[in-house]
Amino acid sequence: MKTNLVQFHVVQRALAALAALALTTAAANATDDTLPVNITCSPSAIKLASVASGDWLTVHTDLPFASADRLSIYLDGIPVEYVKSDNRGFLVAKFSLAVFKGILQPPGAELTLTGLTVTGQPFVGTDSVRVMK
Repeated sequence: MKTNLVQFHVVQRALAALAALALTTAAANATDDTLPVNITCSPSAIKLASVASGDWLTVHTDLPFASADRLSIYLDGIPVEYVKSDNRGFLVAKFSLAVFKGILQPPGAELTLTGLTVTGQPFVGTDSVRVMK
């Protein structure tokens, strides 16, 4: 009888430890409330020596335009120059292509869009572009 009681307490302690771990993990995940956003950069291939690529690096998102705090939007630390809504109501952000041509290096780069929603929730999205000389 005594052995069964000792085993019960060991199991009870193990279950309590697992419950505490689950609560800690849930709390850690709750503080990371960053909203993932799908983005597509255009052009997807940037020719550094060409003027034919245009003036803008455009980022299309699946984030509703009305939910974005437009003053908080950056692409790899570069502030947005122009924002608009596409025909589906999603955020489109435009950045000076000349600025990115000055910092990007071949063969490619991963660009990350960051910002806040109007409620203060951070969002982030990443896309890759090819970079050619």
